[in-house]
Amino acid sequence: MILDFVLTLEGIQLFLTVWYNWHFPMTLLWWITRIAETGIMIFGGQYFCRMRELRPIEFGMYEMVPQHSRDLEQQPQNGATDESAAGGK
Repeated sequence: MILDFVLTLEGIQLFLTVWYNWHFPMTLLWWITRIAETGIMIFGGQYFCRMRELRPIEFGMYEMVPQHSRDLEQQPQNGATDESAAGGK
């Protein structure tokens, strides 16, 4: 989709340039600028789309916590064991 979007924009820009100047652009600087701009837009667009897609998924207000962190939270505090916490023997 990025390549299609960029090439469509460049085509529209070429059309508007020809329409405004009433001739096809023949200068080397104009073409070098267009090629550089197209390359930057394509590779920059792909880079930023990948960065956005690789972000962690957030589900509203819930936080993704690794399993071992939850286990640590459930352990008794102050050195108490399961037996003594349950009124053990």
